[in-house]
Amino acid sequence: MAREFKTTEILKWGSKKDLTTLKKSLKNDEISITTTDTTLGFIANTSNLSFQYLCSIKHRKTDKPFIILIESFDKLSNFVDVKSLSDKVVKFIKKCWRNPVTVILDAKESLPDFLKSKNGTIAIRIPKHDGLKNLLKSFDGLFSTSANKDGGIVPTFLDDVQVDILDKVKYFVMDVGIQENLPSTIIDVSSKRIEDPFEVLREGKISKKKLREMYAKSKTVKTKKIKKRKVRSKRK
Repeated sequence: MAREFKTTEILKWGSKKDLTTLKKSLKNDEISITTTDTTLGFIANTSNLSFQYLCSIKHRKTDKPFIILIESFDKLSNFVDVKSLSDKVVKFIKKCWRNPVTVILDAKESLPDFLKSKNGTIAIRIPKHDGLKNLLKSFDGLFSTSANKDGGIVPTFLDDVQVDILDKVKYFVMDVGIQENLPSTIIDVSSKRIEDPFEVLREGKISKKKLREMYAKSKTVKTKKIKKRKVRSKRK
């Protein structure tokens, strides 16, 4: 069972004090809801306890893992054997992560079961959101999932979130402005994919056509033309 709180306090992404408060809360395995570069979502520490809390809040089976947000490509090695990826796949992933795209990869065998699927894959995304990226500097990664019960309507605003969900959330972290309401596109580049060179499992903000264009560009190797220098013979 997830913990319950008397009130859900509101924090702001632009406040350094609020960011410090949120970091401490997450490390204490408390769940929050935040605005993001996609939909309104839960955010949680990548611990077994936080995983169990999230599953309880969402009424979700524990055999279905959550997306993990990371700050940068450098932190991918905490979850994936990057050396096993081809140069082409690495280039493609980096292009994808300039956009709201979640990439499914083969997880490290050493990772605990709650971080990966039954077939040994893991879902990773780099958010295009300054507040989240600043927060992620203090973590290897954070769980991310839409702020609804499994199969329910995804809320766009805080007022849309079910009351019994808010009772189990410590903070609501908000931006000034309009919240996006389209989820990330999910693609599979793992060894378990059915289609080549990648499989689209969910089409969100980025279309399949756009992904094909990005993949085509990642295959192109740019070569620099080397100018031939004229060699002058030395006079004797």
